[in-house]
Amino acid sequence: EILVMIEIICYFNYANRLLNGLGVTTAGDVVGYYAEA
Repeated sequence: EILVMIEIICYFNYANRLLNGLGVTTAGDVVGYYAEA
């Protein structure tokens, strides 16, 4: 159970680093459930 959680966290860390390295941004996108009013 703990190993599965660690695997998921590591995957998201890897994906974030990959997208940052490629220069992908979220400018202008709504991230999460709340949008600025």
